[in-house]
Amino acid sequence: MKRIWETALVVLSCILVAAAAGLGMEQQEMVVFRVKDHMVGCDGYEGNSRCFMVQKGAAVGSDNWDVLREPIEGFKYEEGYTYDLSVRMELVPNPDTDQSRYRYELVEILSKTKTP
Repeated sequence: MKRIWETALVVLSCILVAAAAGLGMEQQEMVVFRVKDHMVGCDGYEGNSRCFMVQKGAAVGSDNWDVLREPIEGFKYEEGYTYDLSVRMELVPNPDTDQSRYRYELVEILSKTKTP
């Protein structure tokens, strides 16, 4: 009887590990970002002292801007332009204390507008 419980426990553990691994793949989403035409000073990750000002999702077009301390992988920013971007936002599993919970990756530049 003890052997059956041990086997059941091992099988259940394997199922839980597999389910957790599957959840990690689903913890990403596509988001539209608007990136402001200038950066601001900040205490960013990896020693960045200049950060993006962004609007995300439904906030695009509003008066509300957030500081984005993390880089957007693949994005070549040019000061003086406002960008609308399609960005993949992925949850980082078990980030270090000095690491962001999210990783951002450029999917597409939707628009690039020179600021007058």
